[in-house]
Parts: sequence; structure tokens; C-alpha cells
Amino acid sequence: MACGGQPNPDQSQGGKAITFMSEFKDYLGDSVYADFDGFHVVLTTENGYGPSNTIALEPNVLKALDIYLKRLKEARVMNAP
Repeated sequence: MACGGQPNPDQSQGGKAITFMSEFKDYLGDSVYADFDGFHVVLTTENGYGPSNTIALEPNVLKALDIYLKRLKEARVMNAP
């Protein structure tokens, strides 16, 4: 269970992912949303009918992503934040 007793999105019930919505859900752009379940940063793609893809990023994966973005910024291949 996630923070607040809500299920993690990677738990399944009958082959279908359980979804949740928290106060942290935010639209990133290009139909991508970010949310937080108490442990993972959860990325979803949504088209108005609920999530169609879900990726739950653990803290070590987020750190690796941050390092990757810094490397891109240093290489000046993109305007990374």
C-alpha cells in the first residue's frame, strides 16, 4: 500500500493496474503525468480515459535520471533543467 493507504499503481487486480490520484499529481506535458505514491515517482500517459502506460521510478532510478539530465546539460545537447 502506498502512503495514505492507497494502492501502488504497480499492484494489479485481475490483470489491470490499480490507479490512484494524490495531491502531488501534476501534468508534465505531452499527455504525461507525474505522481508520488509515498515511495515511487509514478509517470503515466493519459488520453482522458485513465492511464494507458505506467512507470514507477524508485529513488535510485530518479537519481540516475537526474545524473543523465545533468550530463546532457553539460554536453549542451539540450536545455535540460
